[in-house]
Amino acid sequence: MVRRLPIVAAAAALALTAPLALARAEVAAGQEAGAAALSDRLALTALVQSLRAGLGATDSATLFLEEWCGRYGLAAAAKIVARRVPGEVPLTEVQRQELEITDPAEPVVYRRVQLVCGDQVLSEADNWYLPARLTPEINAVLTGTDTPFGRAIRPLGPSRRTLSSTVLWQALPEGWERMPSAQLAGWAAAAPAPSYDPAASLFENRALVLRQDGKPISEVRETYKMPLIAFRFR
Repeated sequence: MVRRLPIVAAAAALALTAPLALARAEVAAGQEAGAAALSDRLALTALVQSLRAGLGATDSATLFLEEWCGRYGLAAAAKIVARRVPGEVPLTEVQRQELEITDPAEPVVYRRVQLVCGDQVLSEADNWYLPARLTPEINAVLTGTDTPFGRAIRPLGPSRRTLSSTVLWQALPEGWERMPSAQLAGWAAAAPAPSYDPAASLFENRALVLRQDGKPISEVRETYKMPLIAFRFR
């Protein structure tokens, strides 16, 4: 009996340590999964922030989207086309002030489009523009073709002044910047993975479009869609 004690003790120790080792392995696997899920979400967040920053700094959203489409291979040909959407939305009094409209009779044209690259809808844009401040040639292009507004007005040397930018989709929880790393990784491991939805909106920008002389010619409200980051879900 005395000689068997070490064997019994070893078996008992093994019986105790095996579940502990398994638990440790499960914790390590969970931490690894949490770190991987968090890394994916951080990459998505950085990508959307880069997209917002680029659109906020550009003078032409159309040209920026075209370059983005080509850089990330969103379509075989990196060309943005404006797909017209019927409808009419009147200007508000605040918008009239922002556009510096002093004559109540000055005409305003509403143009709603989807900006498309290949078969991907990258953004939806509401545009209130002032035809009297454009050339006849530009007005003809805007009314008679699928040319995006930004490309049509390039001869005017336009610039943009951002009025607002609103986030509509996030890969991370609200206040994630203040969460401890372990807590954030735990949340990422437990939360469902972000899913791709081509109809989902990432953020909305409002901006004034100005001529070279600083005169407003348009106010735009642009909603940017998830196909802009589709390559992260492939």
